[in-house]
Amino acid sequence: MLKVQFKIMPKPRGNFMPRLEAFRQYIESVDLTLNPRFTFRKEYKLPGRIYLCRGKEELKCGDNVCTLITTLQFEIDCYITQPAQTSNIKAFLNNRACGSTCTNCRAFLEWRPGAKPDYSDFVAVFELASQDMMEAWQKAVADAMNSGENDEVDIVFASDSYKQVRVEEELKTKPTRKLKVF
Repeated sequence: MLKVQFKIMPKPRGNFMPRLEAFRQYIESVDLTLNPRFTFRKEYKLPGRIYLCRGKEELKCGDNVCTLITTLQFEIDCYITQPAQTSNIKAFLNNRACGSTCTNCRAFLEWRPGAKPDYSDFVAVFELASQDMMEAWQKAVADAMNSGENDEVDIVFASDSYKQVRVEEELKTKPTRKLKVF
C-alpha cells in the first residue's frame, strides 16, 4: 500500500513562512508481496515558491535558504518489495533541486499576507500530484497482479546421452554389408 502525505504546518503570527512536511510511505500489504515496478515521472508547476533550508524549525522572511523550487519533479522507477518511507523532503519534492542530501532539510512555503493566509492553490497542486501518484501505483500493482504463474519447464541435455543418440542415428543411415570370415 502506498501513502502520500503533504502537511502545511501552522506558523506563528508575523513574517514567518509555514513549514511543509511531505513524504511517501510504502506500508506492509499484499501489494508489496507482488514486487510491483513503480514508475512515475511527472512535473508540476507550483503557484509560488518552496524554500529548502537546513536545520531550521522556523523560517523568517529574509533568512538565508539553501535553495528554492518552483516545480515538483517526481522521478520514481523502482521495484517495491518492503515497507519504507522517504525521509529526505528534498528528494521527495524535487530530486534535481540540489546535489546534497542533508538529513535535516526542511521545506517552507512562501510567506503570504492576511489573518489566515490562503494556500489553497498549493493544496490543489499537492492533491493532483497525490492522485496521479496513486493512479500510477494502482497500475503498477495491477500489472504485477496480471503476471501469472507458469508451470515448470525442464530442458535437460547430457553429453553422454546426446552422443549415444547421434551414434545410433548414424548407424541407422549407413548401409550394412555382410562379411565372410575365413
